Amino acid sequence: SEFKELEIVGGHLSPNTYPLAIRFLAEGLVNAKAMVTHVYPLAEFEKAIIVKNQPGTTSIKTVLIP
Repeated sequence: SEFKELEIVGGHLSPNTYPLAIRFLAEGLVNAKAMVTHVYPLAEFEKAIIVKNQPGTTSIKTVLIP
């Protein structure tokens, strides 16, 4: 088949928290860059998953760069 499906699964506390989170980011009340603990190129997504799941690893947000 020429078509493929991709399932993306995520979670959040409540959809009503997004406007507040966006406002906090816009007002500089939250430092989003401080939450990023790992950055990988998209080609290394498998490595990113392995590192994130290692016991004892501090991983808050992992960013994949396309």
